Parts: sequence; C-alpha cells; structure tokens
Amino acid sequence: MTIGGYDTNDFVGNLTWFDVSATESWNLTGSVLAVADVMNLNPNATDFEIEVQAGYPYIGLPTFSFTSLTELMSETLNPDNTANFYCNDNGQYGGRSQCYWKSTYCSNVITNDYALDLTIGDNTFSIPIKNLLGDSMVNSRHDCDLYVGQLYNLFENSIRIGDPFISAFLPVFDVENN
Repeated sequence: MTIGGYDTNDFVGNLTWFDVSATESWNLTGSVLAVADVMNLNPNATDFEIEVQAGYPYIGLPTFSFTSLTELMSETLNPDNTANFYCNDNGQYGGRSQCYWKSTYCSNVITNDYALDLTIGDNTFSIPIKNLLGDSMVNSRHDCDLYVGQLYNLFENSIRIGDPFISAFLPVFDVENN
C-alpha cells in the first residue's frame, strides 16, 4: 500500500497506490468492512470514508461497527472470559472507548483466526484479529488490549485507520510527490 506518490525504483513487488492529492488530508473511500465472512461491520452497505492517520494507536470505528466487533470478541468468541472484558467509556482516551481483557494474556484470547477485512477500491486488506491485540501491564497486572477504538466524533459512515493497519502493511508516504 502506498499513500501519495512513489518511485518504482524504491520497491520490488506488488504496489497498490492510492492518489490522495485531490484531498487536503489522507482520506480514502472504503466499500467493505467485515470480519471475514462472519460479520459485516458496515451496516449502511454504502461506501464510507477512511481517514488515514499515521500515529493513531487504534483502528477507529463508528458506534455500530465497534459494538458489533467487541460483542463478537467478548460474548461470541470468549464467553468464558466476558467478566474480564472492559471498555473505557469515559472520554479518557480522547472521547473514544478502548477495550481490554483484565488480568488476561492475549495468548488466552480466542480469535478463531478471524481477520478484519477492509476493501479500498479493488483491494481487500486483511489483518488477523490476533494482530489487533497487545499485552500490557497495569499496576503489575497483565491485561490484553484490543487496538480498536470507538470514535464518537466521526460520522457513522467513517473509520480511522492508524498504526495497527499501517504496521500490517508496508506503507510508503511520499509527501514530496503528492
């Protein structure tokens, strides 16, 4: 995946280029947001705006998508660990919810090898759900963080892709030629 321009001498392999020169920011249009063939996270069945934000620590989802994904992760895939699943909903994280399993190692969270699929143009990018989990320590307690956040300040037809998405692929940011 490249955002902006690129030099074909800098990379060997398949490149997917997205022209963002017509916009003032790195915004793209997506058509599919799903967990494999298990769950459609785009309830409107219409294209949606994707805000690319390098440095943003999560994949930000609108309320419906966020709720559907967290229910899948906590109630469907990990019903024995639902009591340890928490979502902060106090604006502490910039007005968004962020979820985690308290006193749980990520290796104990069941993902069924599902992937979060995002289609941009003719290309579908898949990130294994297990790659959206990260072990953390809070006051000597091991937690498993889910790097997906709920965005309250975006329209219901927008998502924000940050580090979990960007680090799953090899992005090339060519601001000079953009």
